[in-house]
Amino acid sequence: MANNFLAASELDFNALRASLKSYLSSQARFKDYDFDGSNMAVLLDLLAYNTHLESHYLNMVGSESFLDTSKLLDSAYSHAKELNYIPRSTTSSRAVVTLTVDTGGSMPTSVTVPRYFPFTSSYTDSTGTRKAYTFSTLEPITIRMNENGQYVSDEVTIHEGRVVKEVFTANTNSRYVLQSPNADVNTMSVVVQESNVNFANTEFTLAENLYGLTGRDTVYFLQGAYDGRHEVRFGDGIIGKAVVPGNLVRLTYLSSAGDVPNGSATFSPAATFDGYTVSSVGVKSRAHGGSAKETVESIKFNAPRHFTTQERAVTKTDFINLIRAKFPQVQDVIAYGGEEVVPKRYGKVMISVKPYGDTIISDRMKTEIINYVSGKNVVTEPEIIDAEYLYAELHASVVYGKATTTSSKEGIRSAVASAIRDFFDTEVTGFGVDLRYSRLLRAVDDADPSILRNTVRVTVLKKTYPVEGVNNGITFSFQNQLRNETRNADPLYHDAIVQSSNFTYLYNQQFYDVAIQDDGDGSLFIYTKDGDKRVVLQSEVGTVNYDTGEVNLTLNPFSYDTAIEFRGEPENDDIFVAGNVFLSLNEATLTVDVEAE
Repeated sequence: MANNFLAASELDFNALRASLKSYLSSQARFKDYDFDGSNMAVLLDLLAYNTHLESHYLNMVGSESFLDTSKLLDSAYSHAKELNYIPRSTTSSRAVVTLTVDTGGSMPTSVTVPRYFPFTSSYTDSTGTRKAYTFSTLEPITIRMNENGQYVSDEVTIHEGRVVKEVFTANTNSRYVLQSPNADVNTMSVVVQESNVNFANTEFTLAENLYGLTGRDTVYFLQGAYDGRHEVRFGDGIIGKAVVPGNLVRLTYLSSAGDVPNGSATFSPAATFDGYTVSSVGVKSRAHGGSAKETVESIKFNAPRHFTTQERAVTKTDFINLIRAKFPQVQDVIAYGGEEVVPKRYGKVMISVKPYGDTIISDRMKTEIINYVSGKNVVTEPEIIDAEYLYAELHASVVYGKATTTSSKEGIRSAVASAIRDFFDTEVTGFGVDLRYSRLLRAVDDADPSILRNTVRVTVLKKTYPVEGVNNGITFSFQNQLRNETRNADPLYHDAIVQSSNFTYLYNQQFYDVAIQDDGDGSLFIYTKDGDKRVVLQSEVGTVNYDTGEVNLTLNPFSYDTAIEFRGEPENDDIFVAGNVFLSLNEATLTVDVEAE
């Protein structure tokens, strides 16, 4: 009996062609027809190709119709509108500085540094490329003469980016889409001028929600547009004041390089104002907080969760989602109840924040976060505590096949180091995110096709910052079980499981270069070196719990460089963290040994 139906279960080209051929060969009119050796083969190819393309197109249309399966940024932006979520734009790196102004001998009561006053900064990024960036003030800065006759400002925040000014003429079909895909919408100023001849203007502010808005409120709304850009929308006269045809819409914002300038620490004025010069720029906080625009995967994760908060902070997830959406310079945030800390703090919600390009947030940003979430929270009292950091130190050894590659040892070493850094940037990126050893080994193997095998030795490091010259009670945890082997009878010959960096110590009125080590039996002691011999200066200065990784000690250091570091030898290759602990790679100690087989 003839096959009157085409099989529709296959979308592969070859399978579609075979299905078409089977269908046609089953028809009486094509009996004994040679489909492979005639012009009919070309028609079969054409039909199969057309069906394959159409099925691929329909599959893509179906995928982009839902946020969960969308792949395109434009689709994710469109779905985000339905959830009242504004995708994060590129965020400018910012630095905190003080400005000293030279008035050239005149002595005005005050001077005003204008809005968008520029500064230049040269910075060498992680790739070794040195680039120049422009930072600007976002508001006029008024500086009054002090008692010494100098003009020194309070702390001023300057933002990286090129100043962009756009003007739109309003009409009934106007769309106000920012032309720069790297615009930082958090730096944007929106001003509506009456017309080309009427220069009266009104500044509009961003509306975070619709509550309480009337037709007289001068607010604008923000949403994702297309090609990674954002769009400004105005009210309709019922909710928010409407713009009328002939109005001029003036948008001013910074087009930013994102996270690349993070770390910039020197700034030079790039202009003068009113005949005055900025003679010096004091850096209080190096550039930090810059970040790239939000990715499709991030929108998929954040948009539904932001929608569930409904602009209120009740659960700990609400706090996390609100802070992520409001503060784009935040890389990660965690919140938990005060009953989970020791000692317990009932009625509190504890918040820890990890900013881009830095380890802790400024006091100013802490205040901004507290003020923001307090306005949406009526049950508990929010409190911000600094994030804690645990560092992974990696010592990789790789063996490669020399005959299978043209790369040098240095090339493979560089590729492996880059792969490890990328692994931490993509796989170990948030509070409580663990290091999975097997995935790390796979990332090293994939760094170069010629790599045959590899091993990675992992140690954990904790940085402490005790006050010099006084007794400090230091308590921290490696958060992981430590290696605990049978020690030698003499602790001085025991391989250290916990070992500190060197610091200066005052003992019996004499200064020593010392370090701290465990004795293998749970006690810590301070020692110095006499040649190759270790000499104990003070025993039992603290304890270590090998099962939990907890360390407690009392220490009175005379001085140290930047931190007293404690290294621990973990029992397992996987490194686990919990709570407000952020696991990072200690790039300064990353080593890669390369050997040809």
